[in-house]
Amino acid sequence: MRWQIPAMPVMPKKRRENNMAETVKIKGRREALRGMSEAELVTVVSDAHKKIYGFRKDRLSKPQENVKIVRTARKEIARALTIKRERELAGDKG
Repeated sequence: MRWQIPAMPVMPKKRRENNMAETVKIKGRREALRGMSEAELVTVVSDAHKKIYGFRKDRLSKPQENVKIVRTARKEIARALTIKRERELAGDKG
């Protein structure tokens, strides 16, 4: 008996289109963050932290419909802090 490599699953076309649309949204948001000042980036981070806190607080009292709030807020925090750090490193070199 020979060992066979399993076939690679093919992503459905509709799902691929949704992923491409998400990629375009993320790139647009990333460019918007790059255009912000340091104070605006700090505001974005604090607002995202508030979203996470509010979601966790509200989750105890009532069921939530959109549970992706925490994930998207954490990613927003990471994007903003990454851009902030890139600027710090660029300032150290120059």
